[in-house]
Parts: sequence; C-alpha cells; structure tokens
Amino acid sequence: MDEFIFRAKNITMEFSGVKALDKVDFEIRSGEIRAVVGINGAGKSTLMKVFSGVYPAYGGDIYCNGRKVSLKSPAEAAKLGIRIVHQEADTAILPDFKVYENLLIDDLAVETGMFRYNRKKMRQKAAEVLSALGIVLDLDMYAKNLTLAQKQMLLIAKQIHKKCRLLILDEPTAALGKEETENLFRLVRRLSQTEHTSVIFISHRLAEALAICQSCTVMCAGRVTDEFAVDGSVDTKMIVAKMLGKDVACHTESARGREVLDTAPILLETEHLCDWKGRFDQISISVRKGEIVGLAGLVGAGKTEFCKTIFGVGKLSGGVIRIHGEQVLLKSPVDAVRHRIALVPEERRKEGIFPAKSITFHLCAASLSKFCQFFF
Repeated sequence: MDEFIFRAKNITMEFSGVKALDKVDFEIRSGEIRAVVGINGAGKSTLMKVFSGVYPAYGGDIYCNGRKVSLKSPAEAAKLGIRIVHQEADTAILPDFKVYENLLIDDLAVETGMFRYNRKKMRQKAAEVLSALGIVLDLDMYAKNLTLAQKQMLLIAKQIHKKCRLLILDEPTAALGKEETENLFRLVRRLSQTEHTSVIFISHRLAEALAICQSCTVMCAGRVTDEFAVDGSVDTKMIVAKMLGKDVACHTESARGREVLDTAPILLETEHLCDWKGRFDQISISVRKGEIVGLAGLVGAGKTEFCKTIFGVGKLSGGVIRIHGEQVLLKSPVDAVRHRIALVPEERRKEGIFPAKSITFHLCAASLSKFCQFFF
C-alpha cells in the first residue's frame, strides 16, 4: 500500500457558541497506531467525528497525502479510506437486521442498491469475514439481541473487513473482556504491520493504550496539549499527569477507615439469588452503608444481569433481596426507585436516557409524581 499521511491543521468546532475544538493540529502516518487521551469533555470524540465526516461544519484544513480534502459526510470520508467504530454501538447498527446483514450492509448499498441480494452468498461471505478475524457471532441473530460486547465486535468487524487507510477506534474495549481485547489488539497490529493501516485509538484504559500504541496525543479543553512517542519511559502516571496538568498523588485507605466501615449497618443484602434463565446462580452479597463493592468477571459472567435484577428488571427463580434487613420484592424499576436504588446501565444510550428529551426532563424522570397532578 502507498504511503499515507493524514494531517489536520487548525481544526475548530463550536456547539451553540461553545468551542469543543480550538485550533487542533494532528498528524498520523501509514502503519502508525496513535493513542488520543484526555478526560471526559476534552474533545477526543468530537475530533474523531470531524475526521469521519460526521461533523461537517468544522473550521480548519484537512490533508490526505498533501492534498486538501473536504470531509462533509461519512460517505466522503469512507471514499478516502477513513472509517470509524463509534463508542455508542446502538447508533451504528440496524437492530432489526441480522448479524450478517449488518456486517455487509455497506456492500449491499454499493453493489445492489438494496433491491435484491443473495442471502446464501451473503451468509457465506460474512462467515468468511468473521472467521478470518477470529470473531465468533451467530450470523442469524438479530442485532438487537446481541450483548453490548457482541455489538462492538460486530462493528469492529464491519469496518476492519474493508480496505481502510485510517481506522478510528473510539473506546473500542469499553465493553470487551480480556480475551476479546487481546483478539482486537492482534487484529490492529496485523492491520498496522501488513496492511500499513493508520489507527487512532481512543481509550480511558491507559494501560491498554501503552500496550498497543506507538505514539500518544493528549487533549484538554478542546486543544492538543502534548504529543510524545510511547516508549519504556512512559507510564500511566505520566499520562494522567499530562491529562490533568499536575502530578497525581496516590492515597490508600487507612486501616482505621476500614474498621469504621466494618461496623456500618448492612444496607443491601442478597441471599442465594438465582436468575430464571440461568445467567447467574446462588449469588449472595452484602453491602454496608458507605461501602463500595466491585463486581468482576468475564464478559457473559452475569454481572450486568445481576445488577439489573437488583433494580427490578428480570425474573428470579430463587433467593431473596433485603434492604435494611427487611425482605423486599422488586418486581419493576418503579419498586427499586421507591427503595432509593438507582442504576446506571451498561448501554446508557439504549437503556439509560431518552435521547430526544431535555436535561431538565432527565433530572426529573425518576420523580415525576412530585410534578404531576391527578392523571397527568
């Protein structure tokens, strides 16, 4: 593949008068894997959406191999070999289409105009693509029934199987387990080394960025504040300090603090909790007042389902839930909210918010009864 140099100069982007990007310069070359890091709101995803043609109203100039280009739509970006795997999986899949249809939907639009297509050949081609990438998915499953991790792998496969020159991965490992992340890294390294594809890797998991990337760009408040090569002298503490603009001191909890916590009353308790679909079995935990309890496990271990059950979503085949020592029956999220239980779900856009509603509505959504009268 020919040498590819992607360069952006003085990129600016505003939303209602607020600058999301302020004179950003960026460059990446063939085969380079570059991390882009920064705290939430630093402008990382906004910059990537400019590069992928999602935000056409940008200011500044973009060049591919020295030629000025205009990225006014995702289609124009795709023609230049620029492809993105978005952080929010549900914005990029067709929920009522099957896995193989989602995987090859771009091929259909170009080759057949979506009027007629050979399902048998499509399935065969999709199977070949997934097999070559080492991804295991049920070709005939509807996309809406996939887990978040499976949706993410589907989107990655959809973009990687194309001949792309610049691949943008926006938080690609957020929903992936260790084995899936390692498979993804193998794919990225192969693309970089054999196809000479440039890769932009956005992640809050800094250890992963150090493991896969050769260079790093740090963003803060819509600006690039630092750029450096990733070598043996770079560690996560150094990157965090660059992101925050100051050294970060590590503090550990004192033994005295633990003793106080051990005497705190038990707030929530589950005993031998069993899911009727068998996704988790005999789960017993207790959470004291003020305590932070972590749940760890591989993708598909049942963590998400367990948390949803405590929030009143799902059906139990056995076990009990106690709050302040009293057994409760949580048949729905309404019951959970009445007991002052809140859930931030894994798929926030799909299950946690109303995308078309205002911030004011969201802040009041769980307590609408305080603002309603009679049947309204």
